Amino acid sequence: MRIIVGLLFVSHGRQKISGWFGGQAVPLGSLFGVAGIIEIVLGLLIIIGLFAGYAAFIASGEMAVAYFIGHFQKSFWPLENQGEPAVLFCFMFFVYGDSGRGDLECRCSTRSGRDPNSRKEAYVEAAAMWRNSKARNLNSTSQLKNSKLLNVMIPAVCIGYSNFEIACNLDI
Repeated sequence: MRIIVGLLFVSHGRQKISGWFGGQAVPLGSLFGVAGIIEIVLGLLIIIGLFAGYAAFIASGEMAVAYFIGHFQKSFWPLENQGEPAVLFCFMFFVYGDSGRGDLECRCSTRSGRDPNSRKEAYVEAAAMWRNSKARNLNSTSQLKNSKLLNVMIPAVCIGYSNFEIACNLDI
């Protein structure tokens, strides 16, 4: 659901910025232009799952502001003021931002204070687990999901003495 909602959010941003999907392009410096940029950037973060909780929380705030600036003046009720999409996006993003990490989400973790070989050991351990799963013939989706074998760690950046990595949780 997160990916579909993120795609819809990006499409609303593209509608504002470039006039796609029957919209009119607006200047980037205008209120709608800034909203479009925010929707594209946060929507992409939500889709790929990188800092998705934070992005969803900020997107929830943006949609609350959009509702009160653009719709609330006409009427209190979303059905009367055409504010249903803003309310739905606001609460979906709020729930997702509060619920934490989910399937197919990338997250950043700090692995400071560890031995430099710990990353290598983690890869060797993951490869051994993968070989063992092949030997046990884990064919069904439920067996693969329960085995937690699809958790892949990708080294991203080393800053100072801390090793930062992006871990993609691919529990399908």
